[in-house]
Amino acid sequence: MVLSELLSLRQYHKNPAAMLPASAVFASVGVLVQILVPALKPNTVIFAMIPAIPIIWSILVSEARKYSKEPDRRRKGFLECYKHLLLAYAYLSIGAIIAYFTWFTLLPPDVGNAVFSDQLREVRPVTGFFFFNTKQFDAIIANNLQVLLLMLVFSLLYGIGSIYLLLWNASVLAVVFGASARAMDFSRILGTMPFASLEFAAYFIASVGGGVLSIALMHSSKRRHLKTILIDFVLAMQVALLLLLLGAVVESAF
Repeated sequence: MVLSELLSLRQYHKNPAAMLPASAVFASVGVLVQILVPALKPNTVIFAMIPAIPIIWSILVSEARKYSKEPDRRRKGFLECYKHLLLAYAYLSIGAIIAYFTWFTLLPPDVGNAVFSDQLREVRPVTGFFFFNTKQFDAIIANNLQVLLLMLVFSLLYGIGSIYLLLWNASVLAVVFGASARAMDFSRILGTMPFASLEFAAYFIASVGGGVLSIALMHSSKRRHLKTILIDFVLAMQVALLLLLLGAVVESAF
């Protein structure tokens, strides 16, 4: 498959930032397929996810094997130990956001709204007022916890299943930015960034933790490695939950 060969594992390790343009190409293909074959929904995410699967899977397997061969690797710290996975998810999402934002703003409004109709239904207006809304907080935290749980389940069962939800959230965020750019109302972007960055960080960490655990269970034969990875997994989930809680508090204040 041509798209799946756009970025190899060797190229990624040499230059992790190469994931960003590759992700933008994947997302653009998804948009083009949605335009050409609108009956196949939601192409904008699915057809961006499919070519991303081989490289993300290769990175997960590579990192898990390195971990099992380097008993002292964890002493470098969590971020240093899993930096390649974190960078992969980060560049994947950023590239998708840039591509989706560009397409949404450049396409004629009627075409763009049709292509991103599902994302537009998820966009909640930002009020611009700073007060804590308890009911809104409950709804936001419940929704975010559901997304986090789905990411965790997909990561554990499929290893790379969380890619779909990461790209979906990237597309929704891109539509928020695009709608603001269309209306020349950049206050919405400023209002979205604080909680969106917290939520994205939570999803990154949970996805990495779930993916590493899934691969480790298949490749690691030593109990001490599994124990260490389980500790990292629990730590990642605690950080993810904390970030989601903070994100919900911030979001409910707008």
